[in-house]
Amino acid sequence: MTPFEQELKRALARQQPSADFTERLFARIEEEQAAAPVRWWQRIAQWPAQTIWALAPVCVLILLTSGTMLYTQHRRAVQGEHAKQQLLLALRITSNKLQATQRQVNEVESERQPNQKDNIRRLL
Repeated sequence: MTPFEQELKRALARQQPSADFTERLFARIEEEQAAAPVRWWQRIAQWPAQTIWALAPVCVLILLTSGTMLYTQHRRAVQGEHAKQQLLLALRITSNKLQATQRQVNEVESERQPNQKDNIRRLL
């Protein structure tokens, strides 16, 4: 065996821990646990199972309510878009009708203007 292997064997040989090793280990574990912040999910994981199961219906209710609200909002947006399309169609139809009426009025006025000139000449 080489000196390096002997030294390695001595370094890795089994040794008995000191008498206060267990106390020091537990003290260090407690210090690290006290120093580490407790996350919200860790707190919930420490709750008893009864409490978690009691909160399950509340969570389901919250999910259903928020889902219903989102669906209602989506449905209103779709209805609003549909109403907008109907309004634009109604405005186009109204515009076409008004233009046709304006043309008819213009035609009637153009027919009347020569007659009015003749009437004025007759009066003079």
